[in-house]
Amino acid sequence: MENAVVEVYRGNIVESKHHVHLIIVNGAGEVMASWGNPNYVTYWRSAAKPFQVVPLLAAGGQEQFSFADEEIALMAASHGGEKEHLQVLQNILQKIELPGKIDKFPPAHNPCSGKHAAMLALGKIHGLDINHYWLIHHPIQQEMLEIVANCTGVAKEQIIIGNDGCGVPVFGMPLANMAKAYARLSTPQLAAGPKQAKGLEQVLKAMTNKPFYVAGTNRLDTMIMEITKGKLVAKQGAEGVYCVGVVNRGIGIALKVEDGNYRAIDPVIINVLHRQGFLNQGEYNKLFPRAEPVVKNHRGDIVGMIKANIP
Repeated sequence: MENAVVEVYRGNIVESKHHVHLIIVNGAGEVMASWGNPNYVTYWRSAAKPFQVVPLLAAGGQEQFSFADEEIALMAASHGGEKEHLQVLQNILQKIELPGKIDKFPPAHNPCSGKHAAMLALGKIHGLDINHYWLIHHPIQQEMLEIVANCTGVAKEQIIIGNDGCGVPVFGMPLANMAKAYARLSTPQLAAGPKQAKGLEQVLKAMTNKPFYVAGTNRLDTMIMEITKGKLVAKQGAEGVYCVGVVNRGIGIALKVEDGNYRAIDPVIINVLHRQGFLNQGEYNKLFPRAEPVVKNHRGDIVGMIKANIP
């Protein structure tokens, strides 16, 4: 299958190209469409975050700590450190009543601080020692590994473990399995059991009800969920990873920009969503400035454009 290619024009010349691997699957993992290598292996990075909140929610975390939707959304977020994000993080930390300073907990402005707060809340529910909570052998990270394996369909021993930018384990696997997990997130009744379904349902509801807290102002994740009114759930990961679930349709999408360049994500995912009928024309029109963004020079003159070439 040919790659999707994002081409960067300056004038009439294609100055740069970004090759993209992308796959669309249903809840059974059956391929509906693909470009490039659907089994391209990469790290899931922050696109795994919605699933890393599930163990906390499956254990009754929302009920025990009275978490609001915006707090759960922040736990699944790569937030922009805006004042609203920082306030919600503070609310979470107050609710879970952690003892003093926690070693290796990231600064509040770090985009992963909500995820770390969720991990510590999980540790508190289970009465765990949270020292070294970021290490793969810690029970908290073993729960992360378990839910990732369960939702993606990749055996735990086959998941490639790396170290994420925020210091906790990150999970490497084929794109097809990431897409399968987003099909399950989009339709929680596809989950393996009632507790997992409950956790997926709660994180899906939080992300689509409070999309600002998943990313922030002028961020694609937030824009897609706001513009579609929760018809799609979306999450970006570092190094050019992006995942989308089509809510209540059991469809998952995962892509990887091979060179990791973020500027290729928006044109390819927006145009694929539109072509496949997951964005209607009105929704696409609202996202069009990001679907075919212009290139400007330092004076602000338009000197080119970025365009997705999808065979």
